[in-house]
Amino acid sequence: MAPKIAIVYYSTWGHVAKLAQAEAEGIKAAGGTADLFRIQETLSAEVLAKMKAPSQEASGVPVLTDPSQLEVYDAFLFGIPTRLGNFPAQWRTFWDLTGKQWFAGSFWVCYASLLSFWESALADNEVAYQGKYAGLFVSTGGQGGGQESTALASMSTLAHHGMIYVPLGYKPVFKQLTDLSEVHGGSPWGAGSFADNNGSRPPSAFELEIAREQGKAFYELVSRVSFAQPNGPLEQAPIAANEEANTVQEHAAASH
Repeated sequence: MAPKIAIVYYSTWGHVAKLAQAEAEGIKAAGGTADLFRIQETLSAEVLAKMKAPSQEASGVPVLTDPSQLEVYDAFLFGIPTRLGNFPAQWRTFWDLTGKQWFAGSFWVCYASLLSFWESALADNEVAYQGKYAGLFVSTGGQGGGQESTALASMSTLAHHGMIYVPLGYKPVFKQLTDLSEVHGGSPWGAGSFADNNGSRPPSAFELEIAREQGKAFYELVSRVSFAQPNGPLEQAPIAANEEANTVQEHAAASH
């Protein structure tokens, strides 16, 4: 079953939005599809006007109003503009609304049986469903502005939700990340863009290329995972785990 992927981002001046579109293009090039969502704005229209931030409404990308909308997805690419090397308030506000998903394990659920894992791994060279996967891409004002620290700061949130972090790494984009012919964002943590200190610099063709390669590599990885196992209520997990434990113990006892 093809993975359901959501690209979720917040963008003030449109830099992260452009990276998100490039990520989606990469996923499509790899044979997949992705749904795009925008994080809800917390700043007033008056403040945004003073910041000379363009309206994001014309993008046609729907606003994510409820975290439960993401529960049906298997994997995510999160677009995060940096604020002082960390999440912006808009992203933090969104994550603060995910208490229900944290408590229920909605972004973690793992009900593939142990035997199904081995059967799948041996028979189809696939990995059984172990959780929801997540990658990151960012935008900063300039070099040293948080390209890596923003991704690093995200790890605690992903860990608390039990998400499996998928870094970009160097293999898909070694040539691009090590190219010093021009200034560009991006790191092994994920694609990135430099926006300048006033947001006037759009993502370069080079940065968009890295984002497309990340989308492609992300899809190629998660498409190898078997997402056929249905998501169920969290209280079923201990029962399934006990049944598998008993089965494994019975097999072990029979072999001695």
